[in-house]
Amino acid sequence: MSRSMDLWPFDRAGGAGGAGDGAPGDSDDANGAPAAGDGGAGYEGVEDRDPLAMLQAELEVARGSEARLRDQLQRLAAEFDNFRKRSARDVDAISRARTEALASDLLDVLDNFERGLAAQSDGGDAFKTGMELVYRRLKEILERHGVREIDPAGEEFDPNLHEAIHAEKRQGVPPNRILHVAQKGYAIADRLLRPARVSVSR
Repeated sequence: MSRSMDLWPFDRAGGAGGAGDGAPGDSDDANGAPAAGDGGAGYEGVEDRDPLAMLQAELEVARGSEARLRDQLQRLAAEFDNFRKRSARDVDAISRARTEALASDLLDVLDNFERGLAAQSDGGDAFKTGMELVYRRLKEILERHGVREIDPAGEEFDPNLHEAIHAEKRQGVPPNRILHVAQKGYAIADRLLRPARVSVSR
């Protein structure tokens, strides 16, 4: 009975020691296993990525970008077409407005012509006065709309502005000089409406 009691503490200690020796090992395994598992999983995730899947993902991104660019181009094309149509309408409206303004002003000239023709039967200078009134009024209207007269008497002949209808040699006049203006020319801004018809020296 006494021997059994003497051995009991040793056995307990031994048992305790055995349990103590095993516990740290279990704890280390428990703490270490997840770390090893985590490291292994991360490494394998990088190595195991499928190149084909990566290319497919990049292709999908590229297709999405292409679709967006195509949509932007279509929108720009539609906006440009609308702008072109609006510009054409604006130009047409401006042209009509100018034509209407000119026609409205010319109505006053017609009125003056009618007055001059009506005065012709009276005799004297009434008809001449009426025609001069019409002429001055018409010139004022044309000038207001940007029309300028080309009357090149005595100037050097310019084929861009003049049309030669006759040529003659004249004493003391150098060649290529305008001797006579048969019909005046007209231009609006920088555009020639009608060349002046002239006689030139040779």
